[in-house]
Amino acid sequence: MFIHFVRFTTPLPQEQVRRIFEERAPRYRGVPRLLQKYYGYKPSSGAFCGCYVQDPGVPLALSSLAIVEGP
Repeated sequence: MFIHFVRFTTPLPQEQVRRIFEERAPRYRGVPRLLQKYYGYKPSSGAFCGCYVQDPGVPLALSSLAIVEGP
């Protein structure tokens, strides 16, 4: 099993980021070998995180599933 952690900050409000996470959840449901995905937020730093739990095998192509796209 592989576990990937992603941490990022954004100028977007927390609620907007949460909505984006929820809207894009269906994209992750179809990713082969992705067993579970978790989101987190740390108010003291304003940082968001994602935790991806992957079944062993070919690495996931998560870069094509950007969580928060730039301008």
